Amino acid sequence: MENSPTPNEKYLHDFTYHGKAYSVSEAKEVLSPYLDGSGSVDLEKDDNGIAKICLNNPRLKNAISVKMMLDLDKITDKLYQWTECKGAILYGTDGNFCSGGDLKLAKEMNNPLNGYAMSVYMGHILDKFKKLPIITVAYIDGTGALGGGAEVTTACDYRLMCNVAETTGIGFVHSKMGIVPAWGSTGRLVSIMGSAKKGIGPIVGGPDAGRR
Repeated sequence: MENSPTPNEKYLHDFTYHGKAYSVSEAKEVLSPYLDGSGSVDLEKDDNGIAKICLNNPRLKNAISVKMMLDLDKITDKLYQWTECKGAILYGTDGNFCSGGDLKLAKEMNNPLNGYAMSVYMGHILDKFKKLPIITVAYIDGTGALGGGAEVTTACDYRLMCNVAETTGIGFVHSKMGIVPAWGSTGRLVSIMGSAKKGIGPIVGGPDAGRR
């Protein structure tokens, strides 16, 4: 299921690799050698029409692997098909939300084509998730939502911080690693915070997060 982007969203992923624009299916094919089975995203449906979506990679504080991307893609399609669904809660196992992308995987995939393919595929998934006709909430606790985890929260309607500790926050920490947000979150942040807001670089937590 591949939703066509609206004119206002199309710019998020309207770019090419050496002059070629890869489709979502082509991007998935590029990523397929890295489908190593690390982690999962699990769906639980309750009788009240609420979907509970668990990021499940506790060894890496729920860092996102290629398999988890594929799982989230399939789950998002299932939510479109579940006509009784009213809302979804996205959370992480073992008291942590998501520490970002799997850095070991990123090192293994360290070439421009792989990076481009991941951007196309994960950007597509999060755009599709954001368009779900239900209320979606990111339940953030533990180490919070960092890097790619912060990008994931922008695809939800609401971001709820619970059991807040000093380390809990939403952090677009990409610049510390010499990279930029590549999953479409920059455009989504504008719709959440407004174009005049500043401060997407540091980790935002507690009361500050509630104001942004």
